[in-house]
Amino acid sequence: MSATPNCSQRGFTLIELMIVVAIIALIAAVAVPNLISAKRSSNEAAAISALRNLASVQVQIANRKFIDVDGDGRGEFGFFGELSGAVPPRNVAGNSLLPPLLAGSFQSVNAGFITRQGYTFAIFLPDVNGAGLLETAANYATVDADLAEDVWCAYAWPSDGGNSGRNAFFINQVGEILRTDNTVQGYAGMALPPAADSVFVQAGSIASAYDAGQVAQDGGIWRVLD
Repeated sequence: MSATPNCSQRGFTLIELMIVVAIIALIAAVAVPNLISAKRSSNEAAAISALRNLASVQVQIANRKFIDVDGDGRGEFGFFGELSGAVPPRNVAGNSLLPPLLAGSFQSVNAGFITRQGYTFAIFLPDVNGAGLLETAANYATVDADLAEDVWCAYAWPSDGGNSGRNAFFINQVGEILRTDNTVQGYAGMALPPAADSVFVQAGSIASAYDAGQVAQDGGIWRVLD
């Protein structure tokens, strides 16, 4: 007597498999862009928070006179390395700032830039003519002590333009954050960073004013972040 076939062991047909694959592809097509958008928004929020914290730290280091190269009793603003304790303040040989005011993730300065959470950051301090100096070992010695008591600025822009974030951001001693949609400039990581004077009225100087809402030096429009 022959055995009766067990119909419960029947596998998926090709059509059924194609339907399942199509459903998965449809779900992915909807979910992946939303995940990427959420990641970009998270990166931008982190960049804004980092700039706000940086502004607070700059006020602290100036008020507490941790850096006073010319010894006039007025504190000066600092670079990432100084603020994070990676290197000694400019006028204190051999002794780093303890405790550091910035997180350790701001100690790894690469050619003047910091990369974290999908954004690249740079601080500029003024030379004797008000031009912005990027954070390099050579530039530490050429920061103008008098102007550095009043002037600094920083930018944050996507490390992977359009993917890790869309907008670029700016802050200086005024304390308000400016934003640009980055469509004209296309700032992206260390390969295409903003210049020190990108948002300012006067070319070549970070000691001049900026005019939010107008076309800036870099051709884009920077607006005060709400």
